[in-house]
This record gives sequence, structure tokens and C-alpha cells, in this order.
Amino acid sequence: IWYIADAFRAGMSVDGVFNLTNIDRWFLVQIEEIVRLEEQVAQLGLAGLNADFLRQLKRKGFADARLANILNVKEQTIRQLREQYQLHPVYKRVDT
Repeated sequence: IWYIADAFRAGMSVDGVFNLTNIDRWFLVQIEEIVRLEEQVAQLGLAGLNADFLRQLKRKGFADARLANILNVKEQTIRQLREQYQLHPVYKRVDT
């Protein structure tokens, strides 16, 4: 999966990666979207993490540690920002 993300970072298209890997395009689109969000976070910087954008990132599965790594800040900085925006983890029960 890391190599696929690197391929998107290098500018490959979903179709290009699909032709090399035969991985379902749905999964490739999901990975590409994560890579694009990472790029957006890096471009906007910490000041660009408003409540709506941070909520979107958290819903996409971005951990505080990953965001801190992208922004070159401490994980505690992201946690404090999340708490400032009152974004708290939610656990939903799934009946199986």
C-alpha cells in the first residue's frame, strides 16, 4: 500500500497504477484521496487546520500522530487543536 501511495505522490494516475497492479480502482481512488489530503495538509500548514477540515481528516481516518508528522509538530499540538474544536473520538457499536 505504501508503494501505491508513493506512485500517486510521484504523479501516477489511478488507471496507470491499475494497469500495473490490477488492484480494484475503488481501492486505488481511496488511497489517492488520502495522498491528496496529505498534500493539502502539508500545503495549508497548521494554520489551515480549521474545525471543518480537521473533522474531514479525522473521518477519513487520519491519526493525530500522522497529522503531526506531516506538519512537523508534536502530536500533542494536534490533540490540543482537536480538543479546541471539540472533536472527540466516537465509537459506534456494530451489531454483527
